[in-house]
Amino acid sequence: MQNNHRLVHIKWLDSRQPTPAWQFVDSTSAHTACNCVSVGFLVHEDKSVKVLAPNLADVDKEDVQASGMITIPVCSITQVTDLSQSPTAIAS
Repeated sequence: MQNNHRLVHIKWLDSRQPTPAWQFVDSTSAHTACNCVSVGFLVHEDKSVKVLAPNLADVDKEDVQASGMITIPVCSITQVTDLSQSPTAIAS
């Protein structure tokens, strides 16, 4: 397997969905950020973002494919944990 992408678990903060209707500002409840977690292969990172892909294909080839990628702003990340990529054999 040629996959050299780190498998990581990222905790990060995101905004909440906008309210669907008009409401009085004084009657709104407390506003908090949404705590999120994502797990995937780190396929790109720079000083502003980390990009995770939960699915990789053609991992034995030079041009690996990915689907389901998510881009997380670095400023929103609260924790990054490396996960083990030790293979586990499946009994047939």
